[in-house]
Amino acid sequence: MRMGRGGGDDRERRLAGAHARDAARRVAAVLPCELAIAVDGRPRRFRAARYGERWAAVAELDDSCELTVMITADGIPPEAVALDRVTDIEPYLEEPRT
Repeated sequence: MRMGRGGGDDRERRLAGAHARDAARRVAAVLPCELAIAVDGRPRRFRAARYGERWAAVAELDDSCELTVMITADGIPPEAVALDRVTDIEPYLEEPRT
């Protein structure tokens, strides 16, 4: 949106630059790490990144790389997470609504 000679273009450039600097600061604050998360009772290594209380982790859980798990959380510590394989989902399904 052009605003003519009133300086609108310059203001838009300054705002865009400020947004870009803010985004760069947030990206720089992300800390890559490894986490051990229990899967079927055994600790497994996940590649992860943390930003304050937020984190995301990913791991390939089989040798053929056919099973990849990604977890994202905000305010839940990684130590509180454990995954268990479910072979029968029926007990977890809701009763049909009538």
